[in-house]
Amino acid sequence: MDRERNVIVEEINMYEDNPRMHIEDMLEEVLFPDSTLGWNIAGPREVIRTIPRKKLIDYRDAYYVPERITVVVAGKIQPNIWEVLEKTFGSVKAPAKKADKTFTPFALPKKLKKKIVFQKKETEQVQLDIGFYGVSITDKERAAATLLASILGGTMSSRLFIQVRERRGLCYSVNASHQPIEDTGIFSVMSGLDKRRVKEATEVIWEELMKTMKTLVKPEELQRAKDNIRGKLTLAFEDSATIANWFGKQGTFEGKLSTPEERLQEIEEVTAADIRRVAKRIFRPELCTAAVIGPFENQKSVQKLFPFLSA
Repeated sequence: MDRERNVIVEEINMYEDNPRMHIEDMLEEVLFPDSTLGWNIAGPREVIRTIPRKKLIDYRDAYYVPERITVVVAGKIQPNIWEVLEKTFGSVKAPAKKADKTFTPFALPKKLKKKIVFQKKETEQVQLDIGFYGVSITDKERAAATLLASILGGTMSSRLFIQVRERRGLCYSVNASHQPIEDTGIFSVMSGLDKRRVKEATEVIWEELMKTMKTLVKPEELQRAKDNIRGKLTLAFEDSATIANWFGKQGTFEGKLSTPEERLQEIEEVTAADIRRVAKRIFRPELCTAAVIGPFENQKSVQKLFPFLSA
C-alpha cells in the first residue's frame, strides 16, 4: 500500500507539471467551487500519504457493491460468461447498511463569484481553457451541443482552428469540446497560445463564440460536422472496449440504452436553429470562466486578457 501511495503522488506531480493536463483540473475547480464536481479525482497529497488501510477497505465494501455495479460484456463472448460473472462479481456481498447519500443534482449559479484562475509558470506557451456550463447526458439538446463543439473546434477546418491558428498564427493547437455528465456538462475551448499575443487570441475566440448566437450555421458547415461525428463514431465502434463503455455509461447514468444508430439519428435531426439556440443557452458571459497557466505576474495582469469577463 505504501508503494502505491508513492505511485499516486507521482501521478499527481506528473499532471501538475504538465500545463495541458493541469489546466483542466483548474477549470473544473473554478466552475464547480462548491461541488464535488470540482474536486481533483486523484485527491490531495496529504490524504494519499496518510489514509489508513481500514478506511480504504470500508469504502470499497460500502460502495463497490452489486446494486452499484454495471457489468458490460462485449466482443467475442464465451458460452460460459454467466458462470464467470457469478464466480467473480456474483460473490460480492451487499453491505448490511447502505452508505449512499441522497443525490442532489448540480444547480447552475446565477453568477460566478470567481471567473478567472491562473498559475504563474515560466513557459514559452500560455495554456488557456475557457469554460461554460454545458448540458447533461439526458438533455434533449445534447446532440446540438456536440455539433456546436465540432463546428467551433472539432476539426482542422473548424472555425477556431481557421481563425486562431491558420489566419493569425496565434497558436499551435485550439479545440472546443462538450462533455455531458449526469446533471450538467462542461463546454470548453482549450488552446496553447503565443505568450506575446494572448489578448488578441482571447478576443478572436470570444468573437467566434458570439457569432454562433447571432448567425445561423450554413447547411454545408452543419453537414460537415455531422459527417465528421458519424465517421469518428463508426471507426470507434470497431473496438469492443468502446462498445462496452458506450452501453455501460448509458446503463449506469441514463437508465435506458440507445444504439449508435439511434444516437446518430439524433445528430442528423439537429438544425441550424438548434445550434443557435443551444449556443445562446451555453455562452452566457456571467457564467463563463477561464483558467490560465503562463508567465504572468499577478491576477490583475491576467484579468486584462479577458475584457468580456469583467462584468
